[in-house]
Amino acid sequence: MLQISTWILTGQTFTLQINGTMPPDTLQPPRLSVWFRTKTEDRILPLPILHQTKETFVASYTYELWNLFLHEKMLSQFSVTILDRMRPISVSFPTQEIPGWVFAVEGDTIHLRAKEPITFHPKFQNVRSFFCANRKEQMKMVTWAAFHVLYLPFRLLSVRKNRITFCSNRRDHLSGNPEFVFEELSKSRGLDLQILLNDRGFSLANLFRFFYLYATSRVLLVDDYYHYLSYTPKHHQTKVVQLWHACGAFKTFGFSRLGKDTSLLQSSPNHRQYDAAIVSSPEVAACYAEAFGIPTMNVYPLGVPRTDLFFDTDYRKRVRREFFLAHPSFRGKRILLFAPTFRGGGKGNANYPVWRFPVNRIFDELDADTVLLVKMHPYLHERFDVDSKYTDRVVDCSEQAELNDLLFVTDVLITDYSSVVYEASLLKIPMLFYAFDLEDYVNSRDFYVDYCHWIPGKLVKTKEQLIEALQQKDYESDKLEAFYQTHWKNVRGGASSRTAKLISSMLEQYEGGS
Repeated sequence: MLQISTWILTGQTFTLQINGTMPPDTLQPPRLSVWFRTKTEDRILPLPILHQTKETFVASYTYELWNLFLHEKMLSQFSVTILDRMRPISVSFPTQEIPGWVFAVEGDTIHLRAKEPITFHPKFQNVRSFFCANRKEQMKMVTWAAFHVLYLPFRLLSVRKNRITFCSNRRDHLSGNPEFVFEELSKSRGLDLQILLNDRGFSLANLFRFFYLYATSRVLLVDDYYHYLSYTPKHHQTKVVQLWHACGAFKTFGFSRLGKDTSLLQSSPNHRQYDAAIVSSPEVAACYAEAFGIPTMNVYPLGVPRTDLFFDTDYRKRVRREFFLAHPSFRGKRILLFAPTFRGGGKGNANYPVWRFPVNRIFDELDADTVLLVKMHPYLHERFDVDSKYTDRVVDCSEQAELNDLLFVTDVLITDYSSVVYEASLLKIPMLFYAFDLEDYVNSRDFYVDYCHWIPGKLVKTKEQLIEALQQKDYESDKLEAFYQTHWKNVRGGASSRTAKLISSMLEQYEGGS
């Protein structure tokens, strides 16, 4: 049991500190979160670990009550539940008096009620937030003000009840989840489907087209963090749907990194205006609610639209046939797919230490029947130097091929912290997890899960261990079935159709406009 050693509740903030003991033989301490709830809204926020030893840890954070929820500003009563990896846990509560508040404990939940009405002062709080913020957050606030001014003329436009817009700043052509949902919606008549794609950075033309489409669309869909949304006021008749590009959730992102080196503020607008987030399964819904800062009711476990093709046997056969026509020497070989994720904070500073994966040395140790496909993350520009004697055994697919398509010809996946693990498990592909920097990654990025016990394959941390596992064909594949049953047991495709139906229901709820 964990113990709350300190809690301080004022009219403006709620400070919580928990002392606990480290689980035995684990790399990670418990990952704690606080679930705040009222009658109309809820929000999950992390409780960061401030200090830890081999035996103990201390977790603490001060939450701003006026920034807990996006809509509810008169916060006179709420409840608090402590979560460990998104599951409620028992915590011992101190019996101290909380000035101005009445509290009661019911099971694993604390119910709090203010003795007197609480009034927040948004203008004062916004000024305070600006001066307390780091330079990066201050620039975001200045940008927010500038966007509000530029957007003023567009607020005079009317929302069109049948307009649906797809936006992405991670791709220059329609693909992934947006493509599958677009194709499904295209089957319906009378819809005004718009597309705004850009992966080449800022441009005024792109910005003003976004303003126009945002002001006139009933539904706007994105598939990643779309930064314009953070700075632009949303019409009350417009719905924003997040078609997150990745399956599942195991490495933290968004608000789940509160207190980490990203210095994300609790008040940051970021993802908080989503009316719906489409996720792969109920098991990860709470993770997305925390990461996006949205109510749990706004997270819909409808499945990942782009995984519908995994259940299309004709498509799989066609992909395999086309691949081996393009690479006939790979037929009958053991095909390795190396698909790592990036290090760094994001698109601007993403990197991968390519020397950690010595292609030439690996092939020196493996037989001639082993070949390699390389698929680097879209944010990465690093590429591998391959000796001429091995160039016929290596194909770099980073620029053209879809990662999902490559899985259809893969015999063994080598990855690290990439969400491709979910798709690979759907196809029951053996996996090796080459996590040479695991301790650093835990400290800087962290996971929703206990990584070492969660991965459905063998963990290797050195080049020697990687080569040995490949030589011995030791992938610990017995872990695959349990992972599959947890995340894909009831999935049979149809995610695109379910998502399209949800979007159509948003159109039917439309009132006013043109």
